[in-house]
Amino acid sequence: MATPARRNGRSHAATAAVKRSLARPKTVVRARTAGKTPGPSASALVHELGSCVTEADLVQVLYRGLQGRFGYDAINLQVLEREGWYHSLPMDAGVLQDVRRRPVRESTFARQFANPKTTVLPVESARQEVGKGPGARVRSKLAIWVPVMHHGDVIGSVAYHTYKKRRVPSAELQFLEDVHRRLGVLLANASLNELTRNQSRRLQALNTIARAMTSTLDETSVLTGLYGTLRELLPVDSLEMVTIQDGADPARYLHVEGDSVASSRPLPARSALATTAHDVVADNKPMIAHYPHSSLWVPLKEGGAARGALGIKCSRPYAYEDSTAAFLELVSDEVTLALRNARSYEAIEDQRRRLEIVNSIGRRLASSLDRWSIMRTLREELSANLNFDGFILATITQTAAGPQAEGYQYVAGVEEVVPPVALAVTGPSREAYETGKPVLVRKSPWARTFEGKELEREVWTVGQGAAVFVSGPPSSGRRVSRSFVWVPVLSGERITAMLSLQSYAESAFDEWHVKLLQDVAAHVSLALANADHFAQAQTERARLEALHVLEMGVAGASDERQLSEAVFSVVADYMGSTHTVLAYVDVAGLVAGFAGATGEPATTIGPVAIENAPFFRRMIEGGNQVLDAVGHEPADLGGPIGSYIFKRSPTHVAWAPITQNDRVVAGFIAMRNDGGRFQATHLKLLEAAMPVVGIALRTMRLHHANELALAQSVRIQELAALAGHELMSVVSNIADQARTMLESAGAACWAFDTDGRVTATRASGEAGAEEVLGWAGLSSDDRVAPAGIVSGIARDYAWNLIPLWYGDRLVGAIGAVHG
Repeated sequence: MATPARRNGRSHAATAAVKRSLARPKTVVRARTAGKTPGPSASALVHELGSCVTEADLVQVLYRGLQGRFGYDAINLQVLEREGWYHSLPMDAGVLQDVRRRPVRESTFARQFANPKTTVLPVESARQEVGKGPGARVRSKLAIWVPVMHHGDVIGSVAYHTYKKRRVPSAELQFLEDVHRRLGVLLANASLNELTRNQSRRLQALNTIARAMTSTLDETSVLTGLYGTLRELLPVDSLEMVTIQDGADPARYLHVEGDSVASSRPLPARSALATTAHDVVADNKPMIAHYPHSSLWVPLKEGGAARGALGIKCSRPYAYEDSTAAFLELVSDEVTLALRNARSYEAIEDQRRRLEIVNSIGRRLASSLDRWSIMRTLREELSANLNFDGFILATITQTAAGPQAEGYQYVAGVEEVVPPVALAVTGPSREAYETGKPVLVRKSPWARTFEGKELEREVWTVGQGAAVFVSGPPSSGRRVSRSFVWVPVLSGERITAMLSLQSYAESAFDEWHVKLLQDVAAHVSLALANADHFAQAQTERARLEALHVLEMGVAGASDERQLSEAVFSVVADYMGSTHTVLAYVDVAGLVAGFAGATGEPATTIGPVAIENAPFFRRMIEGGNQVLDAVGHEPADLGGPIGSYIFKRSPTHVAWAPITQNDRVVAGFIAMRNDGGRFQATHLKLLEAAMPVVGIALRTMRLHHANELALAQSVRIQELAALAGHELMSVVSNIADQARTMLESAGAACWAFDTDGRVTATRASGEAGAEEVLGWAGLSSDDRVAPAGIVSGIARDYAWNLIPLWYGDRLVGAIGAVHG
C-alpha cells in the first residue's frame, strides 16, 4: 500500500534486485552542464516519483531522471532502520544492485547522518566503494550526499556518485534539494509498501494496534486509539466508523480528524455515509475510491457477518491500494474484537503468547544449519511453553511408490530418527498432506485398538487407517497418543514437512495450538530450506576444493602415469571409489591407460586396439555425457578395461568421456564394490574434471611431440655434420641415429655404389635388423629400387625399410625392426 511508514521501521529488500555483472565495461562519463541538458524538471521528476511503490522504483526513477541531466554514474539510496542500522540500495551504470544492510557507524556518511545537510564530497578513498554492489571496482571521484527528511527527522539519504572530478554548481544542488523535499514522504510510502507485504511485520503492526486498544472501554476510545495508531502507519486525514444497530435503531457514525476529539452521532438512513456503509456491509468486501480524494471502507465482521464499516480518508488521490485494504481488513477484525471487550482481552492475550513463542522459535531457527538442530530447537522452545508428551518433525520425499515420510521425534526425553514410512499407510498425517490443512484429533479412535495389541518396539505398526511407531526408554510402557495435531509445512505450494504434537491425554490440544504450529511452520519451512542450502553449499565447497586439488595435481604431472595417480587420489578421497581407470587413445591409435585401487599404485593397461576394448567403444558411442550404471552388458567384459572393472562385481560404475572437438579421445571410469553408490555431486565433479584431464593429456602429447621434433632436429644436424667422414663411420652413425629416431629395437644402414653393390653396412641394436634388406627382397645387386617405405613381418619382428635416394639414384637404405 502506498502509505507513509514509521521512520525507524525496518524495510524489506526489493523483490526484483538485479545482480551486477562481475566484469562491467568502463563507463564513459560525458561532461554535463547543469540546466542545459535534457531531463525532467524537479516538479516533473517528483510527479514521476509519486508513482513509485517500492524503494527500487524510487532509485530507478531517480537514476533515469538525473543521469541524463547531471551525468551521475551511480546513485545509492540509504534508508535508516531501528537500533542504529541502515540498508542501502545502489544503482550503478543503470544496473540495480543488491540491497545491503549495515550499522550506521560503518557508513561512509556516518558524520553526515549526524548533521543532515546537503554535502559535496570529493572522494579519493577506497571506502567509497562499500556503497556499491558486486562487480568491477571503480572509485568515485565525487559524491553529493543529500538527506531525506520526513516530519523533521532524517529517515535516509541519497548519494550521487560520479567517476570524474568536476565542479558542482549551486543550481544542481538546488535541483536536488527541491526533489528531496518531497522524497521523504515517497520514501516512507515505499518503505511501508515493502513492510506491509511481510507477514511478520503485518502481525507486528496488528499487535501495535491491539495494544493501543487494550484499555479502551467504548466506541469513542476505540476510534481515538485506532486513529492515533493508524496515523503512524498510513496516510490518514480522518477516520470514520459506522456501526449498524440491531432492529430499527439508526446507525451510529463516529468521526475523528486531526487533533480534534472523536465525535459520535446518529446517522440518517438517507445519508451518503449510511449508503456507503450499507453497500460495504451488503457486499461484505472493501470499497476503495481513488479520485479526487482517497477513501477506503472495509466491513466490520462479527461471526462471519458484517456488522458495520470502518473507513479512512486522505486528501491525496491514489493513496490506498488493495494491500491497504487487506491490511485494514485485518485491522477491522481487531476493532471488532475491541468492541467486544470480553472476547478481545482473551484473544489479544492468546495472540501475544503465541507470537512470543513463534518469534522466539524464529530467532533460534535462524541459526540452525541442520535438521537435528531444527528439531531440537523446536522441541526445546515448545516444551518450555506447552505441555505435550511427544513431538515429531517429518520431512516428505517423493518416491516411485508415492510420498514417504522420514524424520525425527522426541518422546519421553529421547530424541531419535524415525525410519521412513509411506504416507499411504498412515491416517491423520496423510489427510493433512493430501488436503494441505491441519488435522486436530482431540480423542484418538485408534488408541484403544493399538493398546490392545502386542506392539513391537522400534518398528512401524500399521493398523486400519493409522500407523504408530513405539519408541522411548525401554522401561516405559507401550503407550499410544490419545490426542494429537498434524500441521503441514509448505514451501511455496509444495508440502515439504509435517509438524505434530502428541499427548497421552485426551483433548490436550485445541485451535490455539493449531494456529501456533501453523505460524511456526513458516519458520520451519525457511529453516529447512536454509539447512538444505547450507548442506548444498558445503557439498559444493567440498567439490570445488576437490576440483582445485585435482587441477593442482594435474598441472604438476609430467607424464600420463603421474596424471593418473593425481586424478585417482582425488577421486578416491572425494567420491569414495574403490577402483579407477584412466584410458586414452595413444599416438598409435591404440587404447592404453592406467588402473588404480585404493591405497595401491597405478598399473598399466594395454595398449590394445579399439576393437579389443568394447567398453571403451561403448563409452565413445555414449557421447560426451557422464553416465552411471549398476549392471553391465556381456560385451563389456571383453578387453582389459571391462574385465578389470566388472570382474570385481561393482555395486556402481560411473564413466566420464574426455572429448576434443566432439571426439572421444579418453575416458575415466570409477567404481565402488563396497555396497555404496555415487551421488549426483560426485558425477558433477567428474563432469567438471574431465575437460581439465583432457587438456592435460593433450598438453603432454604436444610436449612429447615437441621433444621428439627437437631431438630429430638435433640428430639431423649431427648427420649433416658427418659429411666428408670415412664411409664406415658415417654408416655406423646413421644406424645409431635411426634406431633412436624410430624408437626401434634395432636398425641397420647399407651404402650402395653406382653398380648397386653393397659397399658398407652397419647395424645397431637387435641383430635381426641386418636381415631387413633380405626380407625386403633387395639383397641382390640387380635390385629394383622400391618407390617408398617397405614394411612387413618376419620372425616375430615388424620391420620397415627406408630407401635413401640421391637424385634418381639409390645410394643406400635404412632398416628397422620392432619387437
